Amino acid sequence: MEWSLEQHLDDTMKNPAVVGVLCTDQQGHNLGCRGSLTDEHGGVVSVLAKQASALTRDPTDTPTVCLESESGNILIRSHGTITVAVHKIAEDLAIEKLRRHLTDGQNATGLSSGDNSSVTVSCKASSGKGVKEFERSGV
Repeated sequence: MEWSLEQHLDDTMKNPAVVGVLCTDQQGHNLGCRGSLTDEHGGVVSVLAKQASALTRDPTDTPTVCLESESGNILIRSHGTITVAVHKIAEDLAIEKLRRHLTDGQNATGLSSGDNSSVTVSCKASSGKGVKEFERSGV
């Protein structure tokens, strides 16, 4: 079970728009975290999820809390006894993060640039204003 959670955290962090992920139990104890979300955020994340659940009348309805800022969002949602928070950066920052990653000689799949691989990343803004694309060939 623990390895599986660790693998899910690592897989989540592979997304260029994700800069942090955190899983907590019902008491806010850290079950695993990566990036910008750390142990110290567990209690706040757990409480926000509980308070959001208290606002719904349907006990089977699980709300998603979205904390928005200019630079990105933190999405919080409970799944049974586990609460998950994902810190996503804004579209332009995600593209810049990917560009920096690619200029370091790797693409999003982790292959070196000598592998003649190609990566195309499409990020759609939540406002629906369009899709930006960035492409780099491994050649």
